[in-house]
Amino acid sequence: MKQLFPFIIFIFLTAISACDNHKEKQDDGQLKAPDIEKGTAKKISFSVERLDKDIFLVDKMESDAFVSEMKKKYGDFFSIYCSRIIKIGDTSQVLFIDQLKGFTNDPDILSIQQDVNKIYDDFGKIELQIEAALNNYHYFFPDSMILKIVTMISGFNYNVVTTDSAIAISLDMYLGNNSRFYEWLNFPQYKVNNMHPEMIVSDLLKALALSSFIEPTTKDDLISHMIYHGKIIYFIRACYPELEENLAFGFKQDQLEWCYDNEVQIWKHFIDQSLFYTVDHKNVVKYINEGPFTAGFPNESPGKVGIWLGYQIVKSFMKNNKLSLEQLMHHKDARTIFAQSKYKPAK
Repeated sequence: MKQLFPFIIFIFLTAISACDNHKEKQDDGQLKAPDIEKGTAKKISFSVERLDKDIFLVDKMESDAFVSEMKKKYGDFFSIYCSRIIKIGDTSQVLFIDQLKGFTNDPDILSIQQDVNKIYDDFGKIELQIEAALNNYHYFFPDSMILKIVTMISGFNYNVVTTDSAIAISLDMYLGNNSRFYEWLNFPQYKVNNMHPEMIVSDLLKALALSSFIEPTTKDDLISHMIYHGKIIYFIRACYPELEENLAFGFKQDQLEWCYDNEVQIWKHFIDQSLFYTVDHKNVVKYINEGPFTAGFPNESPGKVGIWLGYQIVKSFMKNNKLSLEQLMHHKDARTIFAQSKYKPAK
Protein backbone atom coordinates (compact mmCIF):
# COMPACT_ATOMS: atom_id res chain seq x y z
CA MET A 1 0.00 0.00 0.00
CA LYS A 2 2.84 2.42 0.82
CA GLN A 3 4.33 1.82 -2.62
CA LEU A 4 1.03 2.53 -4.35
CA PHE A 5 0.23 5.76 -2.48
CA PRO A 6 2.49 8.15 -4.46
CA PHE A 7 1.15 6.76 -7.73
CA ILE A 8 -2.46 7.30 -6.63
CA ILE A 9 -1.69 10.88 -5.62
CA PHE A 10 0.00 11.48 -8.98
CA ILE A 11 -3.04 10.23 -10.88
CA PHE A 12 -5.37 12.36 -8.75
CA LEU A 13 -3.33 15.51 -9.24
CA THR A 14 -3.04 14.85 -12.97
CA ALA A 15 -6.82 14.60 -13.20
CA ILE A 16 -7.21 17.90 -11.35
CA SER A 17 -4.64 19.52 -13.64
CA ALA A 18 -6.49 18.28 -16.74
CA CYS A 19 -9.76 19.73 -15.43
CA ASP A 20 -8.07 23.06 -14.73
CA ASN A 21 -6.61 23.12 -18.26
CA HIS A 22 -10.07 22.46 -19.71
CA LYS A 23 -11.56 25.27 -17.64
CA GLU A 24 -8.84 27.67 -18.75
CA LYS A 25 -9.49 26.81 -22.41
CA GLN A 26 -13.25 27.13 -21.97
CA ASP A 27 -13.05 30.66 -20.56
CA ASP A 28 -10.09 32.02 -22.54
CA GLY A 29 -11.46 34.83 -24.73
CA GLN A 30 -15.05 34.42 -23.56
CA LEU A 31 -16.86 37.65 -22.63
CA LYS A 32 -19.05 37.52 -19.53
CA ALA A 33 -21.74 39.88 -18.32
CA PRO A 34 -21.07 41.82 -15.09
CA ASP A 35 -22.71 40.87 -11.81
CA ILE A 36 -25.97 42.78 -12.05
CA GLU A 37 -26.95 41.77 -8.51
CA LYS A 38 -23.97 43.76 -7.19
CA GLY A 39 -25.19 46.92 -8.87
CA THR A 40 -22.66 47.04 -11.72
CA ALA A 41 -25.44 47.25 -14.31
CA LYS A 42 -29.08 48.25 -14.50
CA LYS A 43 -31.52 45.49 -13.53
CA ILE A 44 -34.71 44.97 -15.53
CA SER A 45 -37.61 42.97 -14.12
CA PHE A 46 -39.25 40.18 -16.09
CA SER A 47 -42.24 37.98 -15.45
CA VAL A 48 -43.27 34.72 -17.07
CA GLU A 49 -46.87 34.33 -18.26
CA ARG A 50 -48.23 30.79 -17.91
CA LEU A 51 -50.30 30.16 -21.04
CA ASP A 52 -49.83 26.43 -20.38
CA LYS A 53 -52.13 26.95 -17.36
CA ASP A 54 -54.37 29.76 -18.65
CA ILE A 55 -55.42 27.90 -21.80
CA PHE A 56 -57.36 25.42 -19.67
CA LEU A 57 -59.54 28.21 -18.25
CA VAL A 58 -61.58 28.01 -21.45
CA ASP A 59 -63.91 25.53 -19.72
CA LYS A 60 -64.42 27.84 -16.72
CA MET A 61 -65.16 31.19 -18.40
CA GLU A 62 -67.75 32.60 -20.76
CA SER A 63 -66.40 32.35 -24.32
CA ASP A 64 -66.16 36.05 -25.22
CA ALA A 65 -64.69 36.90 -21.82
CA PHE A 66 -62.08 34.17 -22.18
CA VAL A 67 -60.93 35.32 -25.62
CA SER A 68 -60.89 38.95 -24.50
CA GLU A 69 -58.80 38.10 -21.43
CA MET A 70 -56.31 36.00 -23.40
CA LYS A 71 -55.82 38.74 -26.01
CA LYS A 72 -55.37 41.35 -23.29
CA LYS A 73 -52.80 39.24 -21.44
CA TYR A 74 -50.90 37.71 -24.35
CA GLY A 75 -51.45 40.20 -27.15
CA ASP A 76 -50.83 38.97 -30.70
CA PHE A 77 -49.14 35.84 -29.41
CA PHE A 78 -52.45 34.26 -28.39
CA SER A 79 -53.66 34.30 -32.01
CA ILE A 80 -50.29 32.99 -33.22
CA TYR A 81 -50.43 30.19 -30.63
CA CYS A 82 -53.90 29.08 -31.68
CA SER A 83 -53.53 29.37 -35.44
CA ARG A 84 -49.88 28.39 -36.02
CA ILE A 85 -48.67 26.38 -33.04
CA ILE A 86 -51.59 24.17 -32.00
CA LYS A 87 -53.31 24.76 -35.37
CA ILE A 88 -56.95 25.06 -34.28
CA GLY A 89 -57.74 28.16 -36.37
CA ASP A 90 -58.02 31.88 -35.87
CA THR A 91 -59.78 33.38 -32.86
CA SER A 92 -62.26 35.12 -35.17
CA GLN A 93 -63.67 31.86 -36.53
CA VAL A 94 -67.21 30.88 -35.50
CA LEU A 95 -66.21 27.48 -34.11
CA PHE A 96 -62.98 28.69 -32.50
CA ILE A 97 -64.02 27.98 -28.89
CA ASP A 98 -65.25 24.51 -29.83
CA GLN A 99 -61.91 23.80 -31.50
CA LEU A 100 -60.02 25.08 -28.47
CA LYS A 101 -62.10 22.98 -26.08
CA GLY A 102 -61.43 20.01 -28.30
CA PHE A 103 -57.72 20.65 -27.80
CA THR A 104 -57.85 21.20 -24.02
CA ASN A 105 -60.08 18.17 -23.45
CA ASP A 106 -58.13 15.82 -25.67
CA PRO A 107 -56.98 12.89 -23.45
CA ASP A 108 -53.41 13.12 -24.75
CA ILE A 109 -53.21 16.87 -24.07
CA LEU A 110 -54.63 16.33 -20.57
CA SER A 111 -51.94 13.70 -19.94
CA ILE A 112 -49.28 16.13 -21.14
CA GLN A 113 -50.72 18.84 -18.89
CA GLN A 114 -50.56 16.48 -15.94
CA ASP A 115 -46.85 15.82 -16.45
CA VAL A 116 -46.10 19.51 -17.10
CA ASN A 117 -47.85 20.47 -13.85
CA LYS A 118 -45.86 17.90 -11.89
CA ILE A 119 -42.55 19.34 -13.04
CA TYR A 120 -43.36 23.02 -13.53
CA ASP A 121 -46.14 23.87 -11.08
CA ASP A 122 -43.54 26.14 -9.45
CA PHE A 123 -41.57 27.85 -12.22
CA GLY A 124 -39.82 30.26 -9.85
CA LYS A 125 -36.29 28.87 -10.04
CA ILE A 126 -36.20 28.80 -13.85
CA GLU A 127 -37.87 32.21 -13.99
CA LEU A 128 -34.98 33.66 -11.97
CA GLN A 129 -32.50 32.06 -14.37
CA ILE A 130 -34.35 33.53 -17.36
CA GLU A 131 -34.45 36.94 -15.68
CA ALA A 132 -30.69 36.84 -15.06
CA ALA A 133 -29.96 35.79 -18.64
CA LEU A 134 -32.21 38.44 -20.19
CA ASN A 135 -30.80 41.14 -17.92
CA ASN A 136 -27.36 40.21 -19.21
CA TYR A 137 -28.71 40.31 -22.76
CA HIS A 138 -30.00 43.84 -22.19
CA TYR A 139 -26.65 44.82 -20.71
CA PHE A 140 -24.93 43.81 -23.96
CA PHE A 141 -27.77 45.10 -26.17
CA PRO A 142 -29.31 48.05 -24.28
CA ASP A 143 -31.50 49.13 -27.20
CA SER A 144 -33.17 45.74 -27.53
CA MET A 145 -36.89 45.42 -26.91
CA ILE A 146 -38.16 43.78 -23.72
CA LEU A 147 -40.08 40.72 -24.86
CA LYS A 148 -42.88 38.91 -23.07
CA ILE A 149 -41.86 35.47 -21.79
CA VAL A 150 -44.56 32.81 -22.15
CA THR A 151 -44.76 29.13 -21.26
CA MET A 152 -47.04 26.88 -23.31
CA ILE A 153 -47.96 23.36 -24.34
CA SER A 154 -47.38 22.89 -28.07
CA GLY A 155 -48.18 19.20 -28.45
CA PHE A 156 -44.47 18.48 -29.07
CA ASN A 157 -44.38 20.79 -32.10
CA TYR A 158 -41.75 23.31 -30.94
CA ASN A 159 -39.10 23.89 -28.27
CA VAL A 160 -38.97 27.70 -28.25
CA VAL A 161 -40.91 30.09 -30.47
CA THR A 162 -39.94 33.74 -30.97
CA THR A 163 -42.25 36.44 -32.33
CA ASP A 164 -41.96 40.21 -32.56
CA SER A 165 -43.36 40.55 -29.03
CA ALA A 166 -42.80 37.25 -27.20
CA ILE A 167 -40.55 34.28 -26.55
CA ALA A 168 -42.58 31.15 -25.82
CA ILE A 169 -41.19 28.01 -24.17
CA SER A 170 -42.97 24.73 -24.85
CA LEU A 171 -42.75 22.94 -21.51
CA ASP A 172 -43.84 19.60 -22.98
CA MET A 173 -40.46 19.54 -24.74
CA TYR A 174 -38.63 19.62 -21.40
CA LEU A 175 -40.22 16.81 -19.40
CA GLY A 176 -36.95 15.00 -18.67
CA ASN A 177 -34.94 12.21 -20.26
CA ASN A 178 -37.25 9.51 -18.91
CA SER A 179 -40.54 10.99 -20.12
CA ARG A 180 -43.01 8.36 -21.26
CA PHE A 181 -44.09 10.59 -24.14
CA TYR A 182 -40.64 10.76 -25.72
CA GLU A 183 -40.43 6.96 -25.71
CA TRP A 184 -43.92 6.64 -27.23
CA LEU A 185 -43.08 9.20 -29.91
CA ASN A 186 -39.81 7.40 -30.67
CA PHE A 187 -37.69 10.54 -30.44
CA PRO A 188 -34.00 9.74 -31.11
CA GLN A 189 -31.96 9.42 -27.94
CA TYR A 190 -29.57 12.23 -28.83
CA LYS A 191 -32.57 14.60 -28.87
CA VAL A 192 -34.09 13.16 -25.69
CA ASN A 193 -30.77 13.79 -23.90
CA ASN A 194 -31.51 17.53 -24.15
CA MET A 195 -35.22 17.49 -23.32
CA HIS A 196 -34.92 18.37 -19.64
CA PRO A 197 -35.42 21.53 -17.53
CA GLU A 198 -31.72 22.46 -17.46
CA MET A 199 -31.82 23.14 -21.22
CA ILE A 200 -34.58 25.76 -21.10
CA VAL A 201 -32.41 28.87 -20.60
CA SER A 202 -29.85 27.70 -23.16
CA ASP A 203 -32.53 27.01 -25.78
CA LEU A 204 -34.27 30.31 -25.03
CA LEU A 205 -31.05 32.27 -25.59
CA LYS A 206 -30.27 30.25 -28.71
CA ALA A 207 -33.70 31.04 -30.15
CA LEU A 208 -33.26 34.71 -29.28
CA ALA A 209 -29.86 34.83 -30.99
CA LEU A 210 -31.02 32.96 -34.09
CA SER A 211 -33.98 35.31 -34.53
CA SER A 212 -32.01 38.49 -33.77
CA PHE A 213 -28.90 37.73 -35.84
CA ILE A 214 -29.90 36.02 -39.06
CA GLU A 215 -27.29 33.82 -40.73
CA PRO A 216 -25.82 35.58 -43.79
CA THR A 217 -26.68 33.97 -47.11
CA THR A 218 -23.88 35.49 -49.18
CA LYS A 219 -21.41 32.72 -48.31
CA ASP A 220 -22.23 29.02 -48.13
CA ASP A 221 -18.82 27.58 -47.33
CA LEU A 222 -18.43 25.41 -44.25
CA ILE A 223 -16.39 27.97 -42.28
CA SER A 224 -19.25 30.50 -42.59
CA HIS A 225 -21.66 28.02 -40.99
CA MET A 226 -19.10 27.12 -38.31
CA ILE A 227 -18.42 30.75 -37.39
CA TYR A 228 -22.11 31.71 -37.36
CA HIS A 229 -23.09 28.90 -35.02
CA GLY A 230 -19.93 29.41 -32.97
CA LYS A 231 -21.07 33.01 -32.44
CA ILE A 232 -24.45 31.73 -31.21
CA ILE A 233 -22.70 29.61 -28.56
CA TYR A 234 -20.52 32.60 -27.64
CA PHE A 235 -23.68 34.72 -27.24
CA ILE A 236 -25.31 32.09 -24.98
CA ARG A 237 -22.27 31.85 -22.71
CA ALA A 238 -21.86 35.64 -22.53
CA CYS A 239 -25.49 36.18 -21.55
CA TYR A 240 -25.64 33.33 -19.05
CA PRO A 241 -22.14 32.55 -17.73
CA GLU A 242 -23.60 30.38 -14.95
CA LEU A 243 -24.67 27.83 -17.55
CA GLU A 244 -22.50 24.74 -17.80
CA GLU A 245 -20.66 24.88 -21.11
CA ASN A 246 -21.85 21.46 -22.26
CA LEU A 247 -25.47 22.68 -21.99
CA ALA A 248 -24.73 25.61 -24.30
CA PHE A 249 -23.87 23.05 -27.00
CA GLY A 250 -26.41 20.43 -25.97
CA PHE A 251 -23.56 18.00 -25.21
CA LYS A 252 -23.14 15.56 -22.39
CA GLN A 253 -20.21 16.50 -20.15
CA ASP A 254 -18.06 13.60 -21.33
CA GLN A 255 -18.67 14.64 -24.95
CA LEU A 256 -17.45 18.16 -24.21
CA GLU A 257 -14.36 16.74 -22.50
CA TRP A 258 -13.76 14.53 -25.53
CA CYS A 259 -13.65 17.64 -27.73
CA TYR A 260 -11.08 19.40 -25.56
CA ASP A 261 -9.01 16.23 -25.21
CA ASN A 262 -9.00 15.77 -28.99
CA GLU A 263 -8.77 19.41 -30.09
CA VAL A 264 -5.61 18.86 -32.14
CA GLN A 265 -7.06 15.83 -33.90
CA ILE A 266 -10.29 17.72 -34.71
CA TRP A 267 -8.32 20.64 -36.16
CA LYS A 268 -6.09 18.27 -38.14
CA HIS A 269 -9.15 16.52 -39.59
CA PHE A 270 -10.53 19.79 -40.98
CA ILE A 271 -7.10 20.89 -42.27
CA ASP A 272 -6.12 17.57 -43.86
CA GLN A 273 -9.43 17.29 -45.72
CA SER A 274 -9.44 20.99 -46.73
CA LEU A 275 -12.95 21.38 -45.35
CA PHE A 276 -13.16 25.03 -44.30
CA TYR A 277 -13.82 26.58 -47.71
CA THR A 278 -15.82 23.74 -49.23
CA VAL A 279 -19.32 24.56 -50.47
CA ASP A 280 -21.07 21.24 -49.97
CA HIS A 281 -24.37 20.81 -48.12
CA LYS A 282 -23.32 17.29 -47.12
CA ASN A 283 -20.53 18.80 -45.02
CA VAL A 284 -22.97 21.17 -43.30
CA VAL A 285 -25.17 18.20 -42.40
CA LYS A 286 -22.14 16.20 -41.26
CA TYR A 287 -20.43 18.80 -39.07
CA ILE A 288 -23.16 21.30 -38.09
CA ASN A 289 -26.39 19.33 -37.72
CA GLU A 290 -27.42 17.34 -34.66
CA GLY A 291 -26.69 13.64 -34.42
CA PRO A 292 -25.61 10.91 -32.01
CA PHE A 293 -21.97 11.58 -33.01
CA THR A 294 -20.06 13.27 -35.82
CA ALA A 295 -19.39 11.06 -38.84
CA GLY A 296 -15.67 10.56 -39.38
CA PHE A 297 -14.95 10.72 -35.64
CA PRO A 298 -15.28 8.05 -32.93
CA ASN A 299 -18.68 7.26 -31.43
CA GLU A 300 -17.55 9.07 -28.25
CA SER A 301 -17.66 12.36 -30.15
CA PRO A 302 -20.78 14.52 -30.01
CA GLY A 303 -22.70 15.64 -33.05
CA LYS A 304 -22.01 19.20 -34.23
CA VAL A 305 -18.23 19.04 -33.82
CA GLY A 306 -18.05 21.77 -36.46
CA ILE A 307 -19.95 24.13 -34.15
CA TRP A 308 -17.62 23.32 -31.25
CA LEU A 309 -14.59 24.13 -33.43
CA GLY A 310 -16.31 27.27 -34.72
CA TYR A 311 -16.77 28.41 -31.13
CA GLN A 312 -13.06 27.90 -30.41
CA ILE A 313 -12.24 30.07 -33.43
CA VAL A 314 -14.67 32.78 -32.30
CA LYS A 315 -13.15 32.79 -28.79
CA SER A 316 -9.67 33.14 -30.25
CA PHE A 317 -10.89 35.98 -32.48
CA MET A 318 -12.37 37.82 -29.51
CA LYS A 319 -9.23 37.32 -27.45
CA ASN A 320 -7.12 38.89 -30.19
CA ASN A 321 -9.49 41.66 -31.31
CA LYS A 322 -11.36 42.88 -28.19
CA LEU A 323 -14.72 43.58 -29.78
CA SER A 324 -17.98 44.03 -27.90
CA LEU A 325 -20.56 41.26 -28.07
CA GLU A 326 -22.75 43.48 -30.23
CA GLN A 327 -19.90 44.10 -32.67
CA LEU A 328 -19.18 40.37 -32.85
CA MET A 329 -22.79 39.40 -33.52
CA HIS A 330 -23.10 41.99 -36.31
CA HIS A 331 -19.77 40.98 -37.89
CA LYS A 332 -20.82 39.15 -41.05
CA ASP A 333 -17.47 38.22 -42.62
CA ALA A 334 -16.69 34.73 -41.34
CA ARG A 335 -13.51 34.45 -43.35
CA THR A 336 -12.11 37.61 -41.76
CA ILE A 337 -13.01 36.29 -38.29
CA PHE A 338 -11.27 33.02 -39.15
CA ALA A 339 -8.12 34.76 -40.42
CA GLN A 340 -7.92 37.25 -37.56
CA SER A 341 -8.61 34.63 -34.89
CA LYS A 342 -5.11 33.19 -35.35
CA TYR A 343 -6.59 30.03 -33.93
CA LYS A 344 -4.39 26.99 -33.75
CA PRO A 345 -4.62 24.41 -30.96
CA ALA A 346 -1.56 23.80 -28.86
CA LYS A 347 -0.01 20.37 -29.44
